[in-house]
Amino acid sequence: MILLKPIKREDLALCKTKFFEDFVKAVVDLETRRLAIDAEYHTDLAKEFEEEGANWENLWGVNLFPAEEEFIEIDSIINAKPGVNRKSYEIENTDVLNSVKEVVGLWIK
Repeated sequence: MILLKPIKREDLALCKTKFFEDFVKAVVDLETRRLAIDAEYHTDLAKEFEEEGANWENLWGVNLFPAEEEFIEIDSIINAKPGVNRKSYEIENTDVLNSVKEVVGLWIK
């Protein structure tokens, strides 16, 4: 589900029971600075953005742990894009990592 308005972290916690007990999968579109949440796989969320014309290279997967102080975990298969020389599930580029965290902060209050 691509968010249309920011949500509270407490509301994000309600999503976590749908697929996983302690976290919610999310995808950030850095080009549009939007966030999609709550799917079994990051690829499902990425497809939602692609259907709207998003470029796969601008999509980054994260896991959100609403109960944790440091609630953003960067670990997703969609982050590995060998065609553009990105081979890690993590985000190795510091600027991109900071941008992803910033976008999450815009949508999750």
